[in-house]
Amino acid sequence: MEFRKLINTLKFSYKFKEDLPKKFIDLVFIQSDGATEILVDTIRQSVDNPPEIEITKNTTLEVSIAIIGVSIALMNSGRSGFVTASQGKKIEKICREYLKKDFGYKSKKNNLINEKLDEYIEAYNKSWSQKTNPFNAPAGILILEILGEKNIHIAMGPDGNLSYLTHQMVMDQLMLMMIEPNKIWKL
Repeated sequence: MEFRKLINTLKFSYKFKEDLPKKFIDLVFIQSDGATEILVDTIRQSVDNPPEIEITKNTTLEVSIAIIGVSIALMNSGRSGFVTASQGKKIEKICREYLKKDFGYKSKKNNLINEKLDEYIEAYNKSWSQKTNPFNAPAGILILEILGEKNIHIAMGPDGNLSYLTHQMVMDQLMLMMIEPNKIWKL
């Protein structure tokens, strides 16, 4: 594994272009409509009496931000297997610039996107530091964002915690949704 990472690091350093992070972001956004539908269906299947969950542009954006944020956290940690932590930092910087410049969001929306990215990165790192599944906290945030505060009780168990089934299914889906866009780093 370390040898492959070294070889990939050398190739990455040699071939790295700023358009790779842009392609990564574009791929996440292209896949986000389908990914959002899958997550909403996953939540509906895992709870009793599911509410009608409307898929909006904001919901789809939230799913995209979750995928990007957790991917960046993974790359920044140096555990991605494709890039080093320093390369991950460079990728993060370019991704944030690309989101800011090329998607036409107003300043307020850009600030919100950056705050949400930070929230997912911090949640990933917190879960990792607590020696739990690093997708644990990001999945919880995503469930809350998809259901909304008024419907979050539906995904809660009798003990007041998130339903294990719902949480596990969303964690699994989040991991699966990251695979394809992150293949872009395998040079």
